[in-house]
Amino acid sequence: MRDFDILLVSACSILLPLIAAAGRYRRLSYRYTPLVFLLLAGALNELISYAAAYWWHSNQVNANCYTLIEYLLLLWQLARIDAQTNSTLSVAALTGLVIWLTDNIWLHGIGQANVWFRIGASLIMVYFSIDTVTQLLLGGSTHVLQKTDLALCLSFFVYHTYRSFILLFSFFASHPFSVVSRQLWLVLALINILIHITYTLAILWIPKQPLTSNRYS
Repeated sequence: MRDFDILLVSACSILLPLIAAAGRYRRLSYRYTPLVFLLLAGALNELISYAAAYWWHSNQVNANCYTLIEYLLLLWQLARIDAQTNSTLSVAALTGLVIWLTDNIWLHGIGQANVWFRIGASLIMVYFSIDTVTQLLLGGSTHVLQKTDLALCLSFFVYHTYRSFILLFSFFASHPFSVVSRQLWLVLALINILIHITYTLAILWIPKQPLTSNRYS
């Protein structure tokens, strides 16, 4: 399979959880609204990216905007899963916004491939994903949505751990566009496919009538 084919499949794989969400929209409780918005934003970004690359030979503007939207939606989803972290996640959201503005407006142009925010956002997501997974596993909860929550948080952790690694590698590499770098990005595309499959399973695991509790609402 050619590199372009892998990237195309990776981009289109977001349709899997979107279709699952559309088919289970009556089961999607209030807590998973951020996930639905994340999938819609991701699909729209893929369309805009291909159109921008075709017409203007660059999709950096929408890519930089999407990284901020993705970051905020992911934090929102984590807040819905564990409401006890709302205040901390709010600080993380504000911090991320400041970093994004600094990286894309003050230090660089929004049309450039800016990585500082991407690196910071991924590292923050790794931290909060681990924290939420720990809370879910050690909190003693047997909530019917725990399987879905764990699948989502572990997906966030895996994807952003690898993305932070590859961003740091590319940033400090003497030849960021080497064959090794390209292969690492292709691995990220494959991981993206697996993440979307996991999202799909997580949505399908949502029961018909999810129960609620003080912590899970």
